[in-house]
Amino acid sequence: MQRLLFNTTISLIFCITTTACGRVGKGIQIKMEPVKEYLVSDSVTKLQKATNNDTLNYDTKNPYIIIEAVTNETLARFGKAVLGVATVGGHQCKIQIAYRTFSYPQDWIDSVVWHEIGHCFYLEHSTDDEDIMYKYARPLSWYSTEVLSNFFRRLYEASH
Repeated sequence: MQRLLFNTTISLIFCITTTACGRVGKGIQIKMEPVKEYLVSDSVTKLQKATNNDTLNYDTKNPYIIIEAVTNETLARFGKAVLGVATVGGHQCKIQIAYRTFSYPQDWIDSVVWHEIGHCFYLEHSTDDEDIMYKYARPLSWYSTEVLSNFFRRLYEASH
């Protein structure tokens, strides 16, 4: 298994999951300033293409997932290095991406967004440090094709 490692600090990704009611929806809405919105929508589009399904559609009227950028201090209560948080409750999942995340290359942003979307579909943190659902972030290119395929399968199964 070949991996590309970056000399960047591994940062904690944290998730809070509460009981959700009803069937999981598929709409997604990104609410942030244009540059960051573009970076996040690029991550979502890559995930849509990679999974080759309709797990995530853009829907501003009735979104299941809402993604917003928040100050680093907002997420600091979960730990100084937190890059993202997903909160699932009711018929919605709210993803908060820390501003510090946008100082990383797109490869890292993709990884954080995909990880948090995984939580929206009830994927838990993995104990396997080679899994995208592991609690510490790594750039997307670090993960093997096999690991990403497994993530896509689990995401697809959880969303259908």
